[in-house]
Amino acid sequence: MLKALAILLAGLIPAHIVQAQERIKLSGAELQTQLSKYSAYAGTNDASGCVFMVVNHAPAKREMYYDCYSSPGTYKGSARVEGDKLCIKWEPREERCAEVYRIGGNQYESTGMGGDVVRYYRLK
Repeated sequence: MLKALAILLAGLIPAHIVQAQERIKLSGAELQTQLSKYSAYAGTNDASGCVFMVVNHAPAKREMYYDCYSSPGTYKGSARVEGDKLCIKWEPREERCAEVYRIGGNQYESTGMGGDVVRYYRLK
C-alpha cells in the first residue's frame, strides 16, 4: 500500500513540470515550525526509483517507510534545524543536512540520503 501511495503521489509531480515551477527556499523558522508538529510526507527519488513515506512525530522524531527495488524497509531517526537547513539522522546512517524548497502548494524538493534530488508531498 505504501508503495502504491508513493508511486501515485510521485506520478503527480513530473520532472519537467517541477523544473518549470518556482523554487522557494524554506527558512530555518519555517523548517522549525514543520518539525514542531505531527506531519506526513510521501514521495520519490527519481534517480534511485525508491518511494518513501516519512512521518514526523513532534518534536522532531521521524520514521521513514521505503521501498527500493521491491525491497521495503523502515528507518527511525531524528531531525533538527541548523541555520536554514534541515538535518536528519536516520539510524544507523550519519546525519545529513540539506536545504528544502517549496515547489508549489504542498510539494517540496530536497536532497536525499544518497545526494539525489527527492520530491515529495506533504500529506498532513
